[in-house]
Amino acid sequence: MNTVFTIVIFVILGLIILLGILLLIFNKLLYGMFKYRFDGDIRFKFLTMDNYPDLVNEDVSVKSVYNVNLNGKIFYYPNLKIKGVVIFYHGLLSGYYNYLNVIEYLAKNGYKVVAFDMYGCMSSEGTSTKGMAHGDKDNKNIIDFVTSNKELNKYPLYVLGHSWGGHLAMTSLIHDDKNIKKAVALCPYNSNVDCAYSVDSKAKIFAPLLYLLNLIKFGHEASYKVTDAINLTNAKVMIFSCGKDHIVKPKYSYLKYKKVIEKNNLDNVTLKFYKDNDHFIYMDDEAARMFTKEISFPRATPIDFDKLDYSILYKLNEEVMKEIINFFDNK
Repeated sequence: MNTVFTIVIFVILGLIILLGILLLIFNKLLYGMFKYRFDGDIRFKFLTMDNYPDLVNEDVSVKSVYNVNLNGKIFYYPNLKIKGVVIFYHGLLSGYYNYLNVIEYLAKNGYKVVAFDMYGCMSSEGTSTKGMAHGDKDNKNIIDFVTSNKELNKYPLYVLGHSWGGHLAMTSLIHDDKNIKKAVALCPYNSNVDCAYSVDSKAKIFAPLLYLLNLIKFGHEASYKVTDAINLTNAKVMIFSCGKDHIVKPKYSYLKYKKVIEKNNLDNVTLKFYKDNDHFIYMDDEAARMFTKEISFPRATPIDFDKLDYSILYKLNEEVMKEIINFFDNK
């Protein structure tokens, strides 16, 4: 009996050690890309406030759950009547200045836009970008900042984001379904694990390890899903997905949303599917093609910054932007 018991104990200990080794390996493989800060590249010509001299930009900051400052701005045109406040969430490995043209479009249509750089990105503090799920943890502090600010909380509150930011815009409804009235997500992935599947389908083999590692690193927020958000919310929601999205494939995003919406007859959620577009749906078609070819990851060759035509790169998809404004404008 003692021998059997000893063998069982050793087997359990061996499995625990093996699991620990696998988690360490996975941690290195999965989070290697997140071990550095993202500060952009000085060779890339970001839009700046010089491009929009009349656009007011007020500095703001909130505390991350990791006890560093997340820095951002409130953007608006002072001569326009404010119709609402939009929290804007940027995509992975970028900052809100990557989307300054989107932010300005919202502002010139009568919205105050609150945009933060997430942990380890651009103007915000943090020694690395940590991983995707840290955004879900910090998001509550961002929402609380807006809803407790007397200059902001007198307006209807909306959220908008792209890619990782689209996921955060949707899961913000899990944090606060009361104050957020409308949400728009551009090419959001469903969950952090689904995003890994989308980038590399072989990751599905290691699904339990992926989920466990995220849970250990980031807590319960790591399990947040867009499908859960749309299932619980009463807010009006619009989600854009693309048929040729090479980063957030429809199988791990659009089709999952469609299934939940149809199963539960969710009439407050609108799905927009652009079958011929890639991940950068907010960009003009020519700009999106350039960005996908010359800048977007994953890529095998370094970016050739001399090939970038900025007169094209910052053109917006007017059809998509007008749909977003109409959605926010209409009661």
